[in-house]
Amino acid sequence: MHNNYLPHYVKSKKLWKVDFPDRQAEEGDLLYVASEFASTGLYFPYHTSETIGKEYPAHDHFFEGVIKALLADPTGFTVEGFEEYYFKAGAGDAAGCAEEIAGYGPAAGEIKMIDVVLLGSGATMPNPHRGVSSAVLRCAGRSILFDCGEGTQVALRREKISPVKIDLIALTHYHGDHIFGLPGLLQTMSCLKREEPLFITGPEGLEEIMAPILTLVGPLDYEIRLIHFTNPYGMGMHSLHAKWPAGAWLQRIPTEHRVPSQGYSFLLSRPSEFLPDKAKSLGIPVCMWKQIIADDPITPIRINGEILEVDGHIIRGADVMGEPRRGIHVVFSGDTQVCNAMLSHAFEADLLIHDATYGEDSQEGEANLWGHSTFRQAASVASEAGVKRLWLTHFSQSMTSPGAYVMNAKSVFENTVCGYDGLSITLNYED
Repeated sequence: MHNNYLPHYVKSKKLWKVDFPDRQAEEGDLLYVASEFASTGLYFPYHTSETIGKEYPAHDHFFEGVIKALLADPTGFTVEGFEEYYFKAGAGDAAGCAEEIAGYGPAAGEIKMIDVVLLGSGATMPNPHRGVSSAVLRCAGRSILFDCGEGTQVALRREKISPVKIDLIALTHYHGDHIFGLPGLLQTMSCLKREEPLFITGPEGLEEIMAPILTLVGPLDYEIRLIHFTNPYGMGMHSLHAKWPAGAWLQRIPTEHRVPSQGYSFLLSRPSEFLPDKAKSLGIPVCMWKQIIADDPITPIRINGEILEVDGHIIRGADVMGEPRRGIHVVFSGDTQVCNAMLSHAFEADLLIHDATYGEDSQEGEANLWGHSTFRQAASVASEAGVKRLWLTHFSQSMTSPGAYVMNAKSVFENTVCGYDGLSITLNYED
């Protein structure tokens, strides 16, 4: 058994037994299960523990993800699901594949968390310490990329985020520090054998901006689809890829910059708690419960094709559900000065990532002139909107040490973090 593939902390874990197409796990050994797949050599040749971490760090990350999934739910994890992700993962995509396996794939039930990573925190041009504007939000093994400044694909690799799992690139506006990373990233996706369509959205002028970029990039092995928000309530991410939860929605926020611009509000809603005792008392079969939870709560419940009624009252999904529960809400401002739309859309957000181009309070006039915000102004938005936490970003090149100004924000909103490349957070549903 190739037990040197896997982290030491799971070497004593023996939880389940599974049949393989041509062999069987010994003694239900979890290590054997994963290492047998490792030894197939598909895409990744066999390496010892001395070489794998150095030569193939993503590969090691992949099998850590497998183990986490098995430990999380050994009964719900399936070989078929594992094969689906593993055998479709191309070279360089192991980290993204592991992500699907570890808590988002077939072993998972309700999606309970999202990850947010700040890829670039600077403005205008990259420097050795800060990349330019970009952030990524991950949910259910899929991703939204907000802006794509120069060097974004390098930041994605650094953070072990698979470009192939990005379904949507959401551009806030078309200044160079927000879009110059697109040509290289689009070509890289093709090199990684992406097959699924990539959606790109942005404010007015998207088609005119993308035309020369796509000409520069040349032929791709996948389709680029330019889309606009037509529904004032936003766009269900499930419409872009089936693996997004039905409750994942993205909404545009009209912002105030020098050019057409928009921010974005992401919401992962949470279904109300299902009340099994109430369902039983109404005679609703257990086999129907999962569908009731998935359906719109106003949908009438049917048993054998007949609408369920009790004392003349039509029973709907809402009748067997508890009170509404709080979801997860993240807002990305893009470049903007303080505006009412941002205040309303960021109301009680779990995380607000806001333009903070200028550190000094005395630079407020300059910020307003150029359509940006100061540290204090960004904090004022966070405070007034009642958000839980604030990340400052998009720092002017004139600021060599943004952290030196952070008290200008924290004096207004205590839970402020001065952003930096690689800053990340996992947000979970509140119990």
